Amino acid sequence: RVWKSETGTLLSLLKGHLGKINCLSITRDTTKVLSVSDDCHAKVWDLHNSKILVDFQKHKTRINCGAISPDGKVILTGDSQSGLAGHIPPQLLLWDANRGDVISSFVGHKSTIFSVLFLDNGREALSASGDPFQRDNSIRLWNLPSHN
Repeated sequence: RVWKSETGTLLSLLKGHLGKINCLSITRDTTKVLSVSDDCHAKVWDLHNSKILVDFQKHKTRINCGAISPDGKVILTGDSQSGLAGHIPPQLLLWDANRGDVISSFVGHKSTIFSVLFLDNGREALSASGDPFQRDNSIRLWNLPSHN
């Protein structure tokens, strides 16, 4: 649900995730929002008509965080590690925001990724991970491939 904070008026209802929504990111022009969820999907929504524009579906575990690049052309999402059916390390996926294609993946964290953000130049990003067992409480800087 999208509410107008000043009045408490319901502006729109965004229905589409089957799991808990963990993070939101909005474009600079405030026309689109990214949502990421426990259902292993990230979605870009049009805030004017409440429609799903792109549904990103390559993660194998819950997605905890996501960010839209400053130019709105790419999206970065971070997921959880999984011990089910063998160990799946957490990964970051860089997506084409319009087509939904994976541009690149980044593996290096040993624990669940809880936060991602783009630096203002759009060519670098930060990710943060952690767990109670101190396996990987770190922040990593990533150089991203160029995107046009």
